[in-house]
Amino acid sequence: MNVALVVLNMQKAFFNGASRKSMENASIEINAAIALFREHNKKVLWIQDEHKQCGNIKGTEGGEIIDALQPKEHEKRIRKHYTACFSKAEFDDYLFAENINALIVTGYYPQYSRLDTYSNPSGVTIHYLKDALAGEAKEPAADTNSLTIIEIIEMLSSFITMSELEKMIKEH
Repeated sequence: MNVALVVLNMQKAFFNGASRKSMENASIEINAAIALFREHNKKVLWIQDEHKQCGNIKGTEGGEIIDALQPKEHEKRIRKHYTACFSKAEFDDYLFAENINALIVTGYYPQYSRLDTYSNPSGVTIHYLKDALAGEAKEPAADTNSLTIIEIIEMLSSFITMSELEKMIKEH
């Protein structure tokens, strides 16, 4: 198994209000995963949202990764201009070129990418890292009575804990 870590949308434009604390908390687990992947020479892939209306354009402060996370120069970055990333050509081409067949997903508001996995043409195995997802924790998801977006993702997705991830990385 060739596994890569995906860090979604952890950008300064979103680092405010209720999202700020959630992103700070998720960064702790994300940093632990990044260290593990780097130690074992595994790929770390940074997905950065880019929309003018959100103020997160490349070259602006809002487009930068939050200070708690530090991408390395050699790590792949994909700037996306769409909500989902798992079915887009650049992402899929990268996975194919690097022979990646499993992803550990972390980051900010992963629900759009979660929904995109249903049509994932690359056929990779996707797990979400427990405690490494961020969003407005108190914001209920549409069409639910009280569940948050993160709670719904946790119910519908394959989650992995840090200890399970460590075991997976060491075995492969």
